[in-house]
Amino acid sequence: MIKKIVIAVLAIALIISAVWWLLTGNGKTSSFSFETQKIEIGTIENVITSTGTLDPVGAVEVGTQVSGTLANVYVDFNDTVKKGQIIAELDKTFLLSALEEARASLSRTKALYEQAEAEYERCKPLHEKKFLSDQEFAKVRTDYLSQKAALEISQASVNKARINLGYATIRSPISGMVITRNVEAGQTVSASLSAPVLFVIAENLSKMEILASVDESDIGSIKPGQSVKFTVQAHADRIFTGSVSQIRLQPEVIQNVVTYTVVVKAENPDGLLLPGMTANIDFIENRRESVLIVPAAALRFTPPEAFLDKVNNKRPQGEKGNRMQTAGPERGKRNDPQGSPFKKRGNRAMLWLLSEDGSIEPVPVQTGITDGSRTEIVSSKNEKIKEGAAIITGLKIGKGQKSKKSVSLLPQPRMRRR
Repeated sequence: MIKKIVIAVLAIALIISAVWWLLTGNGKTSSFSFETQKIEIGTIENVITSTGTLDPVGAVEVGTQVSGTLANVYVDFNDTVKKGQIIAELDKTFLLSALEEARASLSRTKALYEQAEAEYERCKPLHEKKFLSDQEFAKVRTDYLSQKAALEISQASVNKARINLGYATIRSPISGMVITRNVEAGQTVSASLSAPVLFVIAENLSKMEILASVDESDIGSIKPGQSVKFTVQAHADRIFTGSVSQIRLQPEVIQNVVTYTVVVKAENPDGLLLPGMTANIDFIENRRESVLIVPAAALRFTPPEAFLDKVNNKRPQGEKGNRMQTAGPERGKRNDPQGSPFKKRGNRAMLWLLSEDGSIEPVPVQTGITDGSRTEIVSSKNEKIKEGAAIITGLKIGKGQKSKKSVSLLPQPRMRRR
């Protein structure tokens, strides 16, 4: 019985020892390892992002004013056309018939008019000599004027039929390239209420425009002539440039979001930009060149509480009353190495420099514009804030032997004597 109890106690002790061994990382020391990046000098831009669709400048929709069946289509997609060139023809059978009918009606009306005119000329002197009453002459005169008006109407009908016959021949209104063809030979088109679009011709594909939607909160930062950068998915590795040419004042409200249309003009000398492509646009609001730039992550980094205690303990005895904190009711406040209170407010922020011996130093700085991933450093009282200085951007927690730039923050296990 005693033997079984001893075996059970030893088994429990063995299990506890194994669990402790696993939880302590096989006896190795846990440590914090800092991720660092160097301060750089470069160019940074503050941009407003948007999307839009590429359209050719001077695109014209070509339609028809008469209905009928397309007898011939002379152009295809991507064909280059000249102004006045015939690009399609409608079947002229019915239009020619309408013209002949109008001409026949004109001949008949002209004969009746000549008859009424002769009667009028004959009765006019008789009426002047009182051989014809006013009532009789009024009838002759009315018939003459009616036939004259009918002649004018018939002449207009002939002109209309001739114009409609001319509309059967569809010509290009501009010189350019055919980018859309909506019809085929033999297709019937109807122009009863609105002219159907047969072709779309782009005047010049070497110049494109983008219709971008900009939110009302950002539209105040957009100005005519402002520089623009954009990319398209077809050429993701290339950045295209343009400029703002127009800000349309008509707002669009979609799901309670107010946006304005901004027209961006861009050159397309290589023909890489095609109509209909989606452009990811960056409106350049501010641009700084040859300035100090740090990763935005460095401005968001805060060391652990235990490490701040080490920093505070290294400060002179008279300055320990103002301790740097990251927790508690004063979490929003920190103090700089000289003891003056520092708040992360407005364009002020804190950087942490890493020395060769693994110690870190907090440095308050004034920040400028940012592009989301990088931020400009405008000024700092610390001369160490310069190009090439190592700043902390993050923290790694690893297990194993400490490196030169790792600082152990966990209590070390004490060795027991046997």
